[in-house]
Amino acid sequence: MTDQFSSGKIETELLDRYQNEFTSSPEWAFPSKQWDNSKNPLRKPFPPSIPFVGKNYNQAPKKIVLYASAENLAHYERKPETIPDFLCDDRAWNRHRAANVEGWDKFFPRLHIGPVENGSLLCAVLFICNSLGLDSPKDPKLFLENLAVANLGKFSIAGNKSVDYAGNIRMLKPSLPFFQVDLEVLQPDILILPKTMHAHQIVRDLISEIVPNTHVIPVLQFNSTVVNIHLKRNDLQAIELAAQYKGTVLEEWTNHLTGYRKGYPFRYYSELESI
Repeated sequence: MTDQFSSGKIETELLDRYQNEFTSSPEWAFPSKQWDNSKNPLRKPFPPSIPFVGKNYNQAPKKIVLYASAENLAHYERKPETIPDFLCDDRAWNRHRAANVEGWDKFFPRLHIGPVENGSLLCAVLFICNSLGLDSPKDPKLFLENLAVANLGKFSIAGNKSVDYAGNIRMLKPSLPFFQVDLEVLQPDILILPKTMHAHQIVRDLISEIVPNTHVIPVLQFNSTVVNIHLKRNDLQAIELAAQYKGTVLEEWTNHLTGYRKGYPFRYYSELESI
């Protein structure tokens, strides 16, 4: 593949390889065989989704692949009437792109990945880009088009369970063939993924074998519990960092995050700076 390989062609290759690889979901995945819903009349399991591949991914200063932790569809099991149409047809294979439609009136783009839609992971990537001296669009929706974004865990746990299985290698293993496809097709310069998943030797081995020259950045979850409690140790550094970034795009984006006291997300950026 070359840098001229368009995002459309990348998506086509990813789709072909995912569909050839996929036979069935793990037995613990949602929807389970017992689940019955009129919006899923064929009782088919939701397939694993390929990454969202930004239109400018190959033309960006660096090819950055960002992973959230794991697919979580438990809210649909609790409220099946809210299942979007794109999960019930072939768009489910590329549902992050299907979810990214015009007319979304929130500040951060829609992607069907919670930590991206709430802005936390996009702010983290913007901080990393700033730290590396990489130019970035000021609009988060345009910024997203420079990235490839996905969940590393491709399946959701059945039983109305909002569970992150990042630390459970047995549950993560069914996703690893698709993670391998991602690495082989996307060939990232920078790979950002959850620290708990990077801790698995099998994940590190895949990365070192397929993309040995990639700059890997393992990150903590970016949520209020981590920031407000576990990263309190970074408070002094965060105050200094917030002053350094005053008046910047990063400060503007950070002010759109919810669930944090003013300035607290800079505790997370301080943690990134120390990596």
